[in-house]
Amino acid sequence: MRILSISAQKPNSTGSGVYLTELVKAYDEDGHTQAVIAGVTVDEGVDLPEGVSFYPVEFETEKLPFSVVGMSDVMPYANTRYCDLTVDMTTRFCEAFLTQIAKAFREFQPDLVICHHLYLVTALATELRELLPEKARMVAICHSTCLRQYGKNKLEKERIYRGIRNLDRIYALHQGQREEISRVFDVPETEIEIVGAGFNEKIFYPRHHSDSLTYEVCFAGKVSQAKGVKSLLKTLERIQPKRPVVMHLAGGNGDDMEMEEIRAYAEELSQKGRIRVVLEGKLPQEELAKLYQKCDLFVLPSFYEGLPLVLLEAMACGCLAVAADWPGVRDWIMEKVPEASLLSISLPNMKMPGVPEEGELSAYEERLKQAIEQQLGQIEKGAKQADVSALTWRNVAGGIIVKEYEV
Repeated sequence: MRILSISAQKPNSTGSGVYLTELVKAYDEDGHTQAVIAGVTVDEGVDLPEGVSFYPVEFETEKLPFSVVGMSDVMPYANTRYCDLTVDMTTRFCEAFLTQIAKAFREFQPDLVICHHLYLVTALATELRELLPEKARMVAICHSTCLRQYGKNKLEKERIYRGIRNLDRIYALHQGQREEISRVFDVPETEIEIVGAGFNEKIFYPRHHSDSLTYEVCFAGKVSQAKGVKSLLKTLERIQPKRPVVMHLAGGNGDDMEMEEIRAYAEELSQKGRIRVVLEGKLPQEELAKLYQKCDLFVLPSFYEGLPLVLLEAMACGCLAVAADWPGVRDWIMEKVPEASLLSISLPNMKMPGVPEEGELSAYEERLKQAIEQQLGQIEKGAKQADVSALTWRNVAGGIIVKEYEV
């Protein structure tokens, strides 16, 4: 099968970029012929399997004199926000992607087009369907951030709405997301398939580590309060563990001022001696796996997520887990792995998606504290994470192929 993957963003950064790249790697192992369209900074390399054709849309050029446009307002690289696109910038953006999509459709002639995000570039792809082979299928995977952008921005809303409804199929990460997609785009839930997410079992796997005199705890993601990091540090200051805690924060940052606040607070906690906070920075996948493998507990208190890959990856490495109760995520994981050690804490009320009411944070942090202490108690008793091998990328990739071959 000839498979074309499309994203407006860099294919090797952020959760959706990793999702695209891992699907491409899985399909490569299964012998499919592939091509990728993605937004990148001019002259930037991409990590794709040998033989995969790449159609870049290059930013910071004369035609696109601005940074890659990010689906999140805070990205781990220089980016332009969709809400800041002017009419001229939007026109240039659309023209650049339409040009590369048309070129790929004509030259590559895909049997299956997999778009990432239910947003503008996916809508543009649907406008060029006449260039595809007659029996070609066009589908899209939702990553949640696209729903946030669609809800908060007026950018090309009618065009996006029309394009998403013209897809052959939409894939949601879990049931909660399927319900939201159905409501936003007036698509029956029966036309939305749940696909989930995965991890790379060649990188993320358990490794026995000797008993430590400390609890090793980790977080991975953008080091920001949108990911709940300030609340996490406040919580750690209040817990009463039987052993000292080392808290590893892995990830880049968005806002420099906020990062400095977090850094100062982390240093303050570390100086008190009982909680040591280590800022690991942004780690490549292999180094992130090594961090997970030496840790006992993974904590992800983000205020908004689709289906976070870091959670699956940490659990695959043997970490017990604590996470916010994002709609549908726990249900999907527990359906696949009923014995998984994952404690979910209810989210605070939100002013808008991902932005909690300030007055709700104290109660949220108390719930987080109780969950962390409960999992540390389980670790003290020798509890181990369940086998989560049912959640690999090859299962995800194969599920899409099976579904589209049914047509």
